[in-house]
Formats: sequence, structure tokens, C-alpha cells
Amino acid sequence: MQSKMRVWTRRQVEDIAVLNVHGDLSFSQGSAELGLKIAELLENGVRHILLDAQHLEHIDSSGIGQLIKSFTSVTRRGGEMKLLHPIQTLQQILIVTKLTRLFEIFDNEETALESFPEPGPPPDTENTEPL
Repeated sequence: MQSKMRVWTRRQVEDIAVLNVHGDLSFSQGSAELGLKIAELLENGVRHILLDAQHLEHIDSSGIGQLIKSFTSVTRRGGEMKLLHPIQTLQQILIVTKLTRLFEIFDNEETALESFPEPGPPPDTENTEPL
């Protein structure tokens, strides 16, 4: 049985938002919700996203597509998106598809937060096209 996707900001540290993801990230559940949440954070000045996926129950190709789209949106704004505690299925998919080249993966939240660049002035996003 698939469970409804829930995404919320657990905490914000300067310009880094730590997002919790619970449930399914799939075509029928959650992909759009994750994209909307990340778009909202970017509009509100957050530059970096740490996505805590330890409570993700299922992910399909649509969910992977949304992760890539979200990553692209964040990086186009001069930020970084990283993964924290990805479930084994997600780790395997990232390895097989070589998406580990895009996503830094962490098992420790403090280490992940320290890996982001120091806060600075926002980049020039006038020439950035939305997805």
C-alpha cells in the first residue's frame, strides 16, 4: 500500500533548508508536492536544500525525475541540493544511474550542513529561466 507523500521544512539554518520527506515519491504520490515546496523555498530566498529521505517509503522513475528537476532548479539559482539518509532503494538507483555525480549523499546532518558554502550575497538570477 502506498502512503501519501508529506514534505515539510524541519528546520532552516541560514540559507539552508532541511526538508523531511515521508511516504512515496512517485507518479501517483508526491512528485508535484516536492517540486512545489522547493519552488516556494527558492522564492523565499533559500539557496540550499538538504533533503532528508530516511522516511521515504517508495520512489519510482517519476520521483527520480522530480529529484533531478529540483536539483536543476536549485543549482540554476546558485544553490546546492544534497541528500541525507537516502533509503537503500534510492541509493541503489542513484548508483546505477550514475546520479551520484549530481547528488552528494550524507549519513550525518551536521556534516551535511557544514558541507554547504558559507552564506553570501545571492547570485544574479535575472538571466535564469524557470523550469
